[in-house]
Amino acid sequence: ARKDYPKTPASNGPVFSRQSTVQSVKKLLPQQKRTTKRHQPAVPYLRVPEVMNIIYPNAIEVSAGRSALAFAILTAARSGEVRKMTWDQINWEEAFWHIPAANTKTGEAHTVPISTQALEVLKQRQAVSECEGGEVFRSRNRGPLSDMTLTKVLRDNNIESDVPGRTATAHGFRSSFRDWAAENGYSFAIAEFALAHALKGNAVRPYYRTRHLNERIGMMQKWGDYVFSASSLWKSSGSALKGKTA
Repeated sequence: ARKDYPKTPASNGPVFSRQSTVQSVKKLLPQQKRTTKRHQPAVPYLRVPEVMNIIYPNAIEVSAGRSALAFAILTAARSGEVRKMTWDQINWEEAFWHIPAANTKTGEAHTVPISTQALEVLKQRQAVSECEGGEVFRSRNRGPLSDMTLTKVLRDNNIESDVPGRTATAHGFRSSFRDWAAENGYSFAIAEFALAHALKGNAVRPYYRTRHLNERIGMMQKWGDYVFSASSLWKSSGSALKGKTA
């Protein structure tokens, strides 16, 4: 049945309340996406050296998963970029890791300076690798690591995060790096570019890609020194890392 609305003397038409009008408009408008990002459980940066000493205690017998996690922490890279990393992406002479656009979240190629510590992780992996090409970090069936491999390393070692009751995630170490960079006086833009975050402005990205490359090299080396500062392995061994810890 047709609903009768109250009439007004002037218009002799239906009267709509403000509430009913708002509800009608809400139904017509498209639903807006939520902008709140879920916080990834992270390890406070002050505990990162302790955690590294747990997950990477033995460079000779360490698994591909542990090596991949250590490299991800040292480079502050996304786990997917590390898992898809191939040997031909590494510039050994200049110590750079060139991530192709197809492997990045932003769709743009990204260059990561490789610290002395990260380079040593690669060399240790190369020593036990049975093939010259393909992925750097391979599973036991010689395929790429799954997206849960790095998380499993953290769970198996009971690495707690800053979120009560939750284990740390590999992605969370990017937040650890970001906090460390801020505490050590590195600019917001430099740290953001190191994390391969999108920066607004067409002139911004080339600026930080070129002029500040040396600063990013120094930053990643300082980060590597800090990450392994509690490691007895590197302090006592005869590796290339001896004497490099802070």
